This record gives sequence, structure tokens and C-alpha cells, in this order.
Amino acid sequence: MMESKEIKCRKCKVKFTTNIITWTKELHFCTNDINDVRDWTETRHYRRYQYKKCQLCRNIGKALDFMNKEMLL
Repeated sequence: MMESKEIKCRKCKVKFTTNIITWTKELHFCTNDINDVRDWTETRHYRRYQYKKCQLCRNIGKALDFMNKEMLL
């Protein structure tokens, strides 16, 4: 199940709802000391927002990128 949260756009400060993406990663660590050789694994949980900008700001950014690309050709 996707978790969602209402946040503010980092560009225009308008509130919008976005999904929160979560994942876990298992990391393997070992010591670098020759006298103390150990290895272990840790499970880390990560969370991030799907979008940090609202849809209008994202669309404006895409339009500006397209226009810049067309002007360079």
C-alpha cells in the first residue's frame, strides 16, 4: 500500500499530495583493521517523496527544457 502525504512545493510553496516511497537495503560491513577482523550486516530503511514539486511546476520545467532544446537546434 502506498503511503501519501501533503507537503508544500519547494518552488511555489503550494500544498499538494504526493506518495512516499519506502525501501529497505541490507548492507554488509567489515572492519579494516588486521588485528580486529569482524563483519556484520545491517538493514536500513529509507523513505523519500515521489515528487518535491507540484505538477504545475514540473510541467513548466519540462516546457522550458523543451523550448531551450529547440532554440539550440
